[in-house]
Amino acid sequence: LARAYRDSFVDWRTLLEDPRMKSIIMLQGVYWLGMSGAQMTILPLVLSDPNTFGLTAQGLGAIFAGMSVVGVVGAQPLAKLADTYGKVPTIIGGIGILGASVACIPFCSASAEMWTLIPTLGCWSLGTTMLGTSPMTHTVDIAKPEHRAHATSLLRTSGDIGMLSGALLSGMVAD
Repeated sequence: LARAYRDSFVDWRTLLEDPRMKSIIMLQGVYWLGMSGAQMTILPLVLSDPNTFGLTAQGLGAIFAGMSVVGVVGAQPLAKLADTYGKVPTIIGGIGILGASVACIPFCSASAEMWTLIPTLGCWSLGTTMLGTSPMTHTVDIAKPEHRAHATSLLRTSGDIGMLSGALLSGMVAD
């Protein structure tokens, strides 16, 4: 096990010498920091707040199930988009859509109208779907064949560190 970690760290260091790899790894960490903070921690608090939407656990479940439907329906067409126009443009588009959607949440909360919330969360889910596969496939495209497994483990680790940090930090800020 110690040797596996040592070998991974050596490969990770080599992989991170490529500025493209460094960028996608950093993006993945920041994406999951925001995702765990915004969607997994803050959004449920906002949606269940009696001063905004006042959703119950069942209502929250329905919202997140609906967001997942967007992901299921959109995954294949968005993968085709990435293959046709490139992973980087798809990543940039996903960041833009996701960022705009997150920025709209305060306006949705202020109006407390579901007709403003549903399309906003649909776009949010569309952005996360675009960012779900494109970073992974871009990482695999960049890495040499003998380093692909370590490249994907580095990408995954970066995302997990981001998720851990985002949930912890947003929980502390929310309290």
